[in-house]
Amino acid sequence: MRVVWLLPALTELGRALGVLAVLLACTPKDTARAPSNPPAATESSKARLSPPSPAVAPLAPPLDAEPVLVVTEPSALAELERTQLALGDFLIGPGTGAVSNRRLLESPRYASVVATLKADVRALAAGDPAAGVGVARYSHRLFDVRWLEADNVRFELVAAVNRADRAAFRPGSCGETRLVYRLAYRARAAGEVGSRLPMTLSLEIPLSDQPGCREAVARWRVGGSPSGVELARALTASGGALERRFLEQRFDAARLAVNVQGVRWPSAVRPDLGGHAEYLLRSFELDASGQYRPALLENTPDPERLEREPALRADFVRWLREPENLEAVSRGVALVPQRFLSDRALSVTPRGLSRLANRPFSGVFTKAELGELRFEEGSAVRSVAGLLRRLDALSCPGCHAARSVAGFHLLGDDAADAAPGNSLSSGLSPHVRDDLSRRLAFANRVGEPGNDDSQPFPERGAYAGYGAHCGLGGDPSFSGWGCADGLSCKPYDAPVGDGIGQCMPEAGGFAGDACELGPLQAKRNARRDRVARVERSACAGNAVCDANAVGFPGGMCAESCSALSPSAACGAIAILEPFNACLARNEPFSTCIAEHVRPAGLRACGPEAPCRDDYVCARGPTADVCLPPYFLFQLRVDGHR
Repeated sequence: MRVVWLLPALTELGRALGVLAVLLACTPKDTARAPSNPPAATESSKARLSPPSPAVAPLAPPLDAEPVLVVTEPSALAELERTQLALGDFLIGPGTGAVSNRRLLESPRYASVVATLKADVRALAAGDPAAGVGVARYSHRLFDVRWLEADNVRFELVAAVNRADRAAFRPGSCGETRLVYRLAYRARAAGEVGSRLPMTLSLEIPLSDQPGCREAVARWRVGGSPSGVELARALTASGGALERRFLEQRFDAARLAVNVQGVRWPSAVRPDLGGHAEYLLRSFELDASGQYRPALLENTPDPERLEREPALRADFVRWLREPENLEAVSRGVALVPQRFLSDRALSVTPRGLSRLANRPFSGVFTKAELGELRFEEGSAVRSVAGLLRRLDALSCPGCHAARSVAGFHLLGDDAADAAPGNSLSSGLSPHVRDDLSRRLAFANRVGEPGNDDSQPFPERGAYAGYGAHCGLGGDPSFSGWGCADGLSCKPYDAPVGDGIGQCMPEAGGFAGDACELGPLQAKRNARRDRVARVERSACAGNAVCDANAVGFPGGMCAESCSALSPSAACGAIAILEPFNACLARNEPFSTCIAEHVRPAGLRACGPEAPCRDDYVCARGPTADVCLPPYFLFQLRVDGHR
């Protein structure tokens, strides 16, 4: 399995600054023969990642090489943008290159997308009088739509993805190639660094099935172990997967998918949940005039419409009860008919699928309404509860809420010189990383009889370690979701009827472990969700419980740096009130994080050791550590100047 990565090598100056500014505070979110971002560089990996010669000839794709799955290496992506794969090359025309959002507005296609997103953000604000742009004036922080038209903000390519396994969702194709772009801005004032922003835009281009899918996947096979410019040239050469002419064959059928943090409420506003954020999900397709128009979201219904139209709801139950449809849902490859779908959705964080807003089917249908259903022995779904959870996970909100990084699954790898305290250990979510082995197995068997295209629940693949989702017992759909040795399945927020927990140490209370949980009362309107009775558990030894109220969902045990447990590393946490006051004064973020932090022992993490839900693995000066995602500047809409 091949995944291209960039090792997080900080400069000595960056390390010195990082000691003070590893983490951010909350105010009142592949090429593959090895896992990306390995924890340490061996001599061979250092040699393989050294800058390639700029005069490398295109490589022939040998059939015995494993296919590339995901490219996230910044130097390779920069070269891809230079070879007509920048967003401007698709929206304005070949040769445009990587341009600002102001320049992108020359494209009627982009302008139409911006108009729709502006209307969506206005609708969020209209339903939330406390929402607005800025830290000082508004308690609910709104996405600044001016970024979509600014001359110092652009969408940068952060990933190129081989999704041959998506063939089941794209009839008549060989799956998809996805080009993922992320919103970012450059420095605007002396002493201020640029940052990425919590918005991605993905071009989902179906692969032509001519001459065949085996040939389409072979384009991703690259001999040797190239990286950087060398890899980019191999993939864009004649016969490569990212050859411009090949992608253009089906570009008229490409979708443009948008995920953007529309509004964020800090923990001071939602102290029982540790904060609250809402993500707008949209999809666009080219219409007959060649312009992008909102499209229906895959497998995503409008719950309010289903509830107010009993005939439509009954129609869906009839569709679901058909044996072939029930089997497709169980295997994770169903396509819900368009008559049931919506063109807009919201996903929310934290708390994943415990939030009813992330479960559009469970919010409407009851077990009694679905009635008695027959499930095949050994299938992934063996109960009505499992069926509803599977349907929810097939929807856009449900998938984005499952083992993600603040509502995203692919945020892109940060450069080695990214600002201290604002860098991810890896741009891939735990779900994506866990799913790579399945995608590789499918790609290697494309064209062979019996190639299994079924997909697991996004919440649970093969990984059974710390933070994995697990079955609490009693429901046969989740009985196989066990935990690794030394871990046990424990409830997390325990919403009524939820049989899913998280794998946690049998003797907990150490750095990173939850310490403030309680039963979640979930509503379809996520703004009304509450944890009515927060229950605190003791942390072990010298550790203390950092609470939901100061931005740690579920509470988080933090240790002393002078007495670390084996799973901990020393990092830092921003001091809430002075840090927030610094941002409110419109000081540069880098200044605020450097001046208002305290040391803390946090859970160490890495590509093979992800954090629990609602935490992200952030790059640190000596080790990567688990943090709430909104402690990273790049994952929140507020505080940017």
